[in-house]
Amino acid sequence: MSLLIRKGVVFVLGLLWSVTALATEQIITVNPSDITVGAEETQVSFDVQYATNPEGEQTTGIGVNLHYDSSVLEFVSMTLNSDVSDDLGSGNKDEESDEDGDSNTDKVAYVAYASTGGEFPELQFIKDGAIVTLEFPVSLYTITFNKANANFEGTTTLNFVTEVGPGNTAQADSFDILFKGDEVPPSISLADDVTEFTIEAQGPTTSSENAVFDAVEAAITVSDNKDTLTIDDVIFSSEEGGEDEELFFFKRDDNDRLSEDSRFIR
Repeated sequence: MSLLIRKGVVFVLGLLWSVTALATEQIITVNPSDITVGAEETQVSFDVQYATNPEGEQTTGIGVNLHYDSSVLEFVSMTLNSDVSDDLGSGNKDEESDEDGDSNTDKVAYVAYASTGGEFPELQFIKDGAIVTLEFPVSLYTITFNKANANFEGTTTLNFVTEVGPGNTAQADSFDILFKGDEVPPSISLADDVTEFTIEAQGPTTSSENAVFDAVEAAITVSDNKDTLTIDDVIFSSEEGGEDEELFFFKRDDNDRLSEDSRFIR
C-alpha cells in the first residue's frame, strides 16, 4: 500500500479497492450555479460543493484543482469547511502545465483529501457535543476573488481538474463568472394624447430568457414607482386616466397569446 501526494492534486494508489468495488461518481459543483458580479462590485465569493452518486458514498478521497485567469480574477482566500475531514492541504499556485486544456487560465486554487480507510467524507461526527450527520451536497470550501481588472466586462471561464478514488469517475463541469458593465435601463415617454402603445424587445437580454418580458421589466415603471413588472406579465396598453392613468397588464396564455381574461389593473 502506498500514498503519493503532489501539491495541488492527490493520488491514492491501491487504497482499499474492496471499499469501492462499485464505481462511485464524485461530483463537484458551485453554489450559486449562476455567478454574476455587478458593475459596482469588486469581489465575488462562491462555494465549491461535493456530492456522490449514489448519494452518501464514502471513498478514498478527491483532489480538486480550480483553474482560473489571473488577469480577471485575483485570489483572496479559500476557507475550508471544518466539517469535511481528511484534507491534506490547500492553497493557490501557478499553473504548472496546461492540465485543463485552456490557454486562458494560468492559476490554480487547490485542495486535496485522502482517507486510507476509504471513509471520505466522514458521514457522522460529534460537533459542539452533538452528533451531526453530513448532508449532501456539502460545501468543501468558500473561495473569494477580487476583480483584477476594474475595466473588465464579460465572462471568464473557470475549469475543474480532479483526481478521484480507484475505479471512480468524476463530474466537475466548467463554469462562467459574468462581470456586468454599467447598465442604463431603457425608458419610455408618452405624449399627452397617446392612449395606447405596444412594446417590442430589441437587442440582447440581460436577466431572463424571454426578450419581451426582459425588456418590458427593465423599461416600464409607473411614474410614482409604486409598481414594476415581473417576467410573468407584459404591459399591453394604457388608457387615459388623468394624473392616475391606469396601466393594463395582460398575462400570456400557454399559446403565447395575450389573454383578456387575465387582465388586471395597477
